Amino acid sequence: KAGYTTASATSSAVTVTAGTLTDTGLPSISGTGVFGTSLTGSAGTWTEGPSVSSQWYRDGVATGDTDSTYDILATDVGKSITYRTTGTKAGYTTASATSSAVTVTAATMPSTGTPSISGTGAVGTVLTGSNGTWPAGVSFTTQWYIDGSSSGDTDTSYTVRASDLGKDILFRVVATKAGYTSVTENSESVRVTEGTISPTATPKISGTAKVRKTLTARTSGWMPGSTFSYQWLRNGTPILSATGVKYKLTESDKRKKISVRVFATAPGYFDSIIRTSKVTKKVAG
Repeated sequence: KAGYTTASATSSAVTVTAGTLTDTGLPSISGTGVFGTSLTGSAGTWTEGPSVSSQWYRDGVATGDTDSTYDILATDVGKSITYRTTGTKAGYTTASATSSAVTVTAATMPSTGTPSISGTGAVGTVLTGSNGTWPAGVSFTTQWYIDGSSSGDTDTSYTVRASDLGKDILFRVVATKAGYTSVTENSESVRVTEGTISPTATPKISGTAKVRKTLTARTSGWMPGSTFSYQWLRNGTPILSATGVKYKLTESDKRKKISVRVFATAPGYFDSIIRTSKVTKKVAG
């Protein structure tokens, strides 16, 4: 102003701060979370129009996958998957937002194979279990069951025991594959029947064929578990009361030929096996 000295005045300073980015709709995930499928992430709505980047997390750890879709892996089963978005814009503080978690679940095995058993089920015979036909990459554990209880036998074959007689045997298969729920399948059961004693060696006689000497019946090479009974013969005719494993020759045997008939039985077998030894030379006096 005329007649006055020019003067200046300055206001108090104002510090400029970065703006705040706002995601009005939090990120979200669509998809079932079942292994073998994909999840799709939505970034939500950012009102300030920032540049938005994304990242998938597994149990809170970055997976390195930055696409909007995520292909679920077998190793993800049982873990929590989240989708995190980060907004950046000049003049604004970088902000991140995370979706609700999706827990990954195992898939259902795409198809199953029916186990089966081959074999008659007779005591002393062998049953063989087959896993059936399954998808590639499936691993198996197997188990034989007798009347609904585990036998403890996990091989693919099972030798039928006398104690199994009259019981039902089945072959159980548990199939597992990474990323899938395990599947348990049973074969049709087989009822155990009595077996047939297998052919055996001809019994032999040891000892000297002479009056007052003792002869002994030998049954080596016969089926394990067999029980024997005996009948001694004189010239092919049964000798009264001579039914032990040993026989002491008498005067009645002089100049006769002696043989022994052996009867073999075994638990769980419906027939006995009868075998007769060769005759001795004539009994000396």
